[in-house]
Amino acid sequence: MEAKEYDNSGRQIKFIRGCTTVAAGEACINRGIDNITLCYKTCGTDGCNVASYASLCSISVLIPVLLTILFVLIRR
Repeated sequence: MEAKEYDNSGRQIKFIRGCTTVAAGEACINRGIDNITLCYKTCGTDGCNVASYASLCSISVLIPVLLTILFVLIRR
C-alpha cells in the first residue's frame, strides 16, 4: 500500500509505504478539518510497491520468525 498526504495547495507533505490486507484499489479522501487530502493505492501486481530497502512489514514478519526458531533451538 502507498499513502500520500497533500496540503490544500496540492503539495505532497507525507508519503507512507506499508502492507495491507484489503482488496486492491485507490481513492482520495479530504479530511475536511485541516484541508489535508489523503490518497491511497493498494495493489497486488509485481513492481507496484517496490522499494530499495526492507519495509517495516517484512521486518515485523522476519523478527518473530527468527525469535521462534531461536526459542525452539534453545529448548532442545
